[in-house]
Amino acid sequence: MYNTDFNRNENFWNGLYICQNQSSSCEKCERAHRFEQLLSHLTLASKAENYEERISTTVVAICADEKLMAPLQLILPREFDERKHIVDSMAQKYLQQASKSVQHLVPIKSVADGNCLFNSIISLLPDSNLSAVELRVRTVIELVKNKIYYVNQCSNHVGPFEEALRRTCNNNTFSELYEIVALANVLQCEVQSVYPYIDYRAEMKIMNQMYKSAETLVPNSRRVIIFWSSTEDEISTRTRPGNHGIWNPNHFVPLLEQYRSYRTEDNERVSTTPESPRKATSKNSPASFIRSLEFSPPPNTTKHKDSAETYFETIPVSQAASNRSSESEDQRSVRLIEQRKRLASNRSSESEDQQNTRLTEQRKRSISNRLSHSQQRKTARLTCR
Repeated sequence: MYNTDFNRNENFWNGLYICQNQSSSCEKCERAHRFEQLLSHLTLASKAENYEERISTTVVAICADEKLMAPLQLILPREFDERKHIVDSMAQKYLQQASKSVQHLVPIKSVADGNCLFNSIISLLPDSNLSAVELRVRTVIELVKNKIYYVNQCSNHVGPFEEALRRTCNNNTFSELYEIVALANVLQCEVQSVYPYIDYRAEMKIMNQMYKSAETLVPNSRRVIIFWSSTEDEISTRTRPGNHGIWNPNHFVPLLEQYRSYRTEDNERVSTTPESPRKATSKNSPASFIRSLEFSPPPNTTKHKDSAETYFETIPVSQAASNRSSESEDQRSVRLIEQRKRLASNRSSESEDQQNTRLTEQRKRSISNRLSHSQQRKTARLTCR
């Protein structure tokens, strides 16, 4: 049976820190092992019937070791370093669908094992003794100590606090907004959350926000930028079981400022000299780039003019309709994939105002469709009577 009286349970602490008395040349491995043991007790507590009380009791016992749980003193990098960091090529593609203010940043590869939010911090500091498990334990402690603060911050947007707490107590489980906000206090820095503009979601605003430490004042230079990404391309992500055609992130990576050049996952060197934003064009010529200033164009400008004109100049509307009626299932799938790629390309050249306008219109259409569908069902029901 699980014993809640940890202060009196000598066997518990002897087992908990069994590696403390063992000589080891790997301080990082030893520290990680100690936090793995701590997390195992938090996991056990999370499965109890009165789990919230058990987790709180375990947290009190862990915090009794002031030396182990001393606040972290980290020097967080701001620029990409090719000697330490590797670019995440898939996240780099998704980044082009995020706010233009972050598209120049470099996404850093992090281990995708369910601990990817915490691995994002580790990938920034590969030479430190910090581990993802330690960050998870510290996040649980932070959530317990400041429960009211996190309930007020997140519960109206991403679900009950209690469920998030139980989830965080288990290793290799995907994190959400609660953990991102808590990291600001764990790391004692600002944490900027960046979410790509793919499929309108009501919580997109809070997913693209800066979260500051609630306990200490930190300078703006102490900032971590976390990007919601996926390990697969957009089409594969939408077709993933359970997603029902909707794009849902399953991965986190950190973002850093560009610096000279970097290497990709394929060990290719890529130049990162900062440049002004560029817009892709493809009308009557191979793909090329033109420089454009950062401003919002007036309404009714040629938002998708290039791709639309090229397409309809090549294939008349009547001919396109005829072709679709005779196409096979495979041909239809290929056409839809190409269509999605064109839409993604067009979206990447939008300004932030255009993105917000498109998402607002998309939401209005969705509401209108639901109301129309509801009215049709009501009319059909009355007709049957």
